[in-house]
Amino acid sequence: MKTPKPKTNLLLLTISLLTAGAASAATISYTFDTPDNISGTGAEQVYSAPDANDFGVGVSVGDFTITEANDADFSRFVAIGGGSVEATVQDRAGSETLSFTLTIDETVLVDLTSISFDTAYRVTLTGDSTMDWGFSTILGLNAADNETSGQLLHDGGTDYQSASSGVVALSGLTNLTNTTVTFEWEYDGSRSNLFSRTAMGLDDIVLTGTVSPIPEPSSYALVAGGLLVSVMRRRR
Repeated sequence: MKTPKPKTNLLLLTISLLTAGAASAATISYTFDTPDNISGTGAEQVYSAPDANDFGVGVSVGDFTITEANDADFSRFVAIGGGSVEATVQDRAGSETLSFTLTIDETVLVDLTSISFDTAYRVTLTGDSTMDWGFSTILGLNAADNETSGQLLHDGGTDYQSASSGVVALSGLTNLTNTTVTFEWEYDGSRSNLFSRTAMGLDDIVLTGTVSPIPEPSSYALVAGGLLVSVMRRRR
């Protein structure tokens, strides 16, 4: 068996570094269907971990939280039948915020491309009602971005419910490393019948993107040194 020549070793190392930095597709998803992940009382309900995270060890995800303006509200992770659970906000007074945060360390480079989620709107009893919602992302300490909003109206009648799916194409979230990204939904509403209840459900969140490892600086230095030695040998 022949021993690889120095040039061959250098070529193999260079190829290894290039392929190590190749981006791979990844997702983070929430279905809220793991009861052991649910905790919290009063003004904050917590879902402790995503149901899937393919981004690897360089990307960690904090708690998914429902934060209420008034701890007398009834927002929580609610079973909706068939073994499925959704994050539900129920307006009584003030707004409710749902959010989770990604922490990306210095060992990876991440591009985030889109986020999809299902929403459901329910009204009990009679009366007119309105539910306003908004979505945004916050990169590090920057101002909110990727802002999307909508309004759902119910004009009188009796009990009512609807459901829809949406996809938000994310911008400004490329080449991310050593930073955080927060994803936030905010809901607020009003109703003409104080005894009625309006509720918005959030479910089946899927965040998509790509992740690639960042080679150690010492690896690049090794390649640069090898190239320099190779040039000097040729000159001789």
